[in-house]
Amino acid sequence: MLTDSPPSAAAVDGRYAVQVGSFQQADNAEGLVRRLRGLGFNAYALDWTDAEQRSWHVVRVGGYADTAAAGQAAASLKGKVEAQPIVVSTR
Repeated sequence: MLTDSPPSAAAVDGRYAVQVGSFQQADNAEGLVRRLRGLGFNAYALDWTDAEQRSWHVVRVGGYADTAAAGQAAASLKGKVEAQPIVVSTR
């Protein structure tokens, strides 16, 4: 399962990432990660639980040293995914 693997060193090292999707079904997140990796993006999934104890599988691309680099990645993702990519802090 892709969501069980930790993000790559690049994803951990960068302060910013581009969030591409958030799913309650792990299969949906895994499919998007595979698709993005196939397009050459450093995609990974993170699992988290919200305040209402619901599990989420978040798909991100990155990490990037600054918001400008993350913004460029977000712009390049537009049109390649159905969602609106957003820049997020990884810390």
